[in-house]
Amino acid sequence: MDMILAKRFKLTDHFFSLLPLDDAEHVDKIFRAAAVSSVEMETHPINPDEHLFLMSDCIFQRINLGQLASFRSLFGTDLSEKCDGAQMY
Repeated sequence: MDMILAKRFKLTDHFFSLLPLDDAEHVDKIFRAAAVSSVEMETHPINPDEHLFLMSDCIFQRINLGQLASFRSLFGTDLSEKCDGAQMY
């Protein structure tokens, strides 16, 4: 499926849901992957626990010397571009 999507869209190397935040191994897995590849993290800032995590210094401490970036900065893409007639998001 990834190969089919990759033909039409630009993809990160990994996609994770931020939850569950109380599972330290899960959160560590996300940041270990992000240290060596591009990672997209699904978040819902309306969720109080996720919002607190995203707004705290914790995320920057976990990133350490890594880079926090937007999709646009990772791929140098104007998100309004079209790819094979499909809107990119």
